[in-house]
Amino acid sequence: MSGQMADNLNFNGTEYNILMKTDIIPFEPSAYGVEPDGEMCSMCWRGYWCGYDVRNGMLVLDDLNINTPDGVYPPINGVAPLIDAKTGNYVADIGFLKYSGLGIKIEYRGKMVIGRGFLRDFYIHMGVQRGWAFETLIELSFEGGVLVGVVDLSDIAAEIRADIMRDETFSKNRHSLLHEINYKRKSKYKDEYWWF
Repeated sequence: MSGQMADNLNFNGTEYNILMKTDIIPFEPSAYGVEPDGEMCSMCWRGYWCGYDVRNGMLVLDDLNINTPDGVYPPINGVAPLIDAKTGNYVADIGFLKYSGLGIKIEYRGKMVIGRGFLRDFYIHMGVQRGWAFETLIELSFEGGVLVGVVDLSDIAAEIRADIMRDETFSKNRHSLLHEINYKRKSKYKDEYWWF
């Protein structure tokens, strides 16, 4: 399986990848009459990815990139997929049509870790990239969709990277053995950092 498309979050005017969550974000396109097709692209088995924003302290879904098996894209929250003014065609990103400006408030309860500045030396070719592989790492806490806490984890992520780089396995063959290194470190860090 390829590395998967991450949802993103605009936080304080900067875009981050959403890396880990303590709970599922309560949004399903099917609740709005749009059925995602997860078989079109190996880097998005879910069939869609989302762009969220923290606006006035609330979690809001603004963008949705989605592919459907039947080519049906009804309006969501009164918003149709973007259309290119010059060509009249839908705007697509790697074949996924884009809804923008949805403004759907999301009543998420839990924590999420967001990252920015991905360091390619730590790329793992399966699933979602690990938090420690980002220069900037932030934990956000929400209650009913309201942002109630922010913790900068960037220094902790840097410590974990330094620990990994000291491992002989990493220096010998970093790309094929990152899963093994991640597994070894998990026992060391998992009790202290839920997102590891």
